[in-house]
Amino acid sequence: MTGKFWVGTHLLIVSILFFLTYIFIIFAEQYYPLRVTDNVAFDAKIRFLKDSKRLVFSDTIVIGSSLGLINLNGEVLEEKSRSITQVANLSAWGDQVLQTEQILQLIEGGDVKYVIFPLQMTDFSKDKKYDVDFDELKKYIEDKFTLHLYNKVFLNMFNFLKAFYNYKSFHLVENTYPCLLFDKTGGISYRIYGEDIDQEKWEDNRIFGLNMKNFVALEQMAKKLSAKNIKFIVATTPLRLPLLARSPEWEGQYNKFSNLMEEHATENGYHYLNLHQELLLNDVFFADSSHMNYEGSVILSQRIAEYIDSI
Repeated sequence: MTGKFWVGTHLLIVSILFFLTYIFIIFAEQYYPLRVTDNVAFDAKIRFLKDSKRLVFSDTIVIGSSLGLINLNGEVLEEKSRSITQVANLSAWGDQVLQTEQILQLIEGGDVKYVIFPLQMTDFSKDKKYDVDFDELKKYIEDKFTLHLYNKVFLNMFNFLKAFYNYKSFHLVENTYPCLLFDKTGGISYRIYGEDIDQEKWEDNRIFGLNMKNFVALEQMAKKLSAKNIKFIVATTPLRLPLLARSPEWEGQYNKFSNLMEEHATENGYHYLNLHQELLLNDVFFADSSHMNYEGSVILSQRIAEYIDSI
């Protein structure tokens, strides 16, 4: 057999393997989000937006990390506010402010009136961005074919396969970390009480530094939204009061962060609520040190709905 025959045979085998791999990706996509970033929670949210078409008619957008995902209840916002018609929650576990600024690219255009950003000092700790083309993500959400994203999955095939097999058991279980069972708005409600509370997370008072690039990103977000006449509501969410009281270093970091947020909001002209200081919620409303249970999220959502109706 000639060298040309072997070269042709090898090329044919490689082509078949490529074809079968892409077929598997398309098959797996029915049950599992395309892995186009290093954050499966963000990838799952992109899939939710594609399937639900929630962005098309929403006038209110919730953004941020798990603090936006869990601590704000979109269904309560829709019910309690006279000003809100429909909510889309774009928050994802672990998002830093720099990443949240990128996510704003998904809401360019449309009839958005309000963007709500629940946050805490943990969201300012890292210099981290998504390595993905947001124009391609918008195409995907709009059901337009994008070879670019499928190529990213192909190049990250090992992680795609590794995560594919435990996605359902790890992420689609209620009241787990990190749960990805979204409600109709894209949020998650935690009904974690008593013995079901994870004590390590309940007592979590780790100290995180504040990376100032995240404050710059927040400033840019305020400018972009103001230019589009979209009201930007930023809200510091509650922390467990007993944990703060017995953790002077953690309380000091929180006080520093609160002062920075007050100054930043004044300088950049966005709406700011410190729901920790305003509400002073007791432990019965918490699922862990910084995430609300369902009842806590209802209280926060009612307050923000009330505030939006007043502006």
